[in-house]
Amino acid sequence: MAAKKETVEKVKETAKKTAKKTTETAKKVAEKAKPAVEKVAEKAKPAVEKVAEKAKPAAKKVASTAKKAAAKVVKEEVYVEFGGNSFNMADVVEKVKKAWKADGNKAMIKKVQVYVKPDESVAYYVVNDIAEGKKVDL
Repeated sequence: MAAKKETVEKVKETAKKTAKKTTETAKKVAEKAKPAVEKVAEKAKPAVEKVAEKAKPAAKKVASTAKKAAAKVVKEEVYVEFGGNSFNMADVVEKVKKAWKADGNKAMIKKVQVYVKPDESVAYYVVNDIAEGKKVDL
């Protein structure tokens, strides 16, 4: 039993020495590689700057296009007035979407058609081309 204990201790000691040598070797390799890595980074720097410089006009063009598109956006509000009542169409569409979900429909809404009957204060709707005579009260 004592022999096994001595062998285990020798193996542990050898492992510690090997780990120490490996760590020292890794540090030396890293230290030797450092100048080469810095040299490569220094050589790559002009190329990176050149690419960045070439990208600037494209980035400016994208920003300009986005700004122009944003300027063209028109806020639309449509109201229907009848018999002393006024109905905002955006609100009517939201009611339709809520009614669709409240009926237990899980399908994503891709298309909504709304038919307003202001004289009856209701809107009939078709969602995703499924016509079932559904209506919402306005």
